[in-house]
Amino acid sequence: MTDAAWILVSPVAPAGHPERKVHSGPRPPITTLGFLSNRKHNTEELQRLLGQRLVAAHPDLKLRFYEKPNSAAGADFQLLEVISKEVQIVINGTGD
Repeated sequence: MTDAAWILVSPVAPAGHPERKVHSGPRPPITTLGFLSNRKHNTEELQRLLGQRLVAAHPDLKLRFYEKPNSAAGADFQLLEVISKEVQIVINGTGD
């Protein structure tokens, strides 16, 4: 039998709240919004409807739609790079 060392860690975060930094400068307007679909049932329909409502309220808003290769895997690095260069904000959709 071999000797084994066990290191116990606490999965509980320390008490208290982290310091929050509030953005105090002017915020540029959001001009381009992306939707990332996880390819589950109804995701595209929900994103399309939400996009229509947002554009109705903000006519200058441009929309872009992206899809992951499949619902079981995360978005790959290349897709995330494209998204980060093309839009200012992303809504990750799920059809659950």
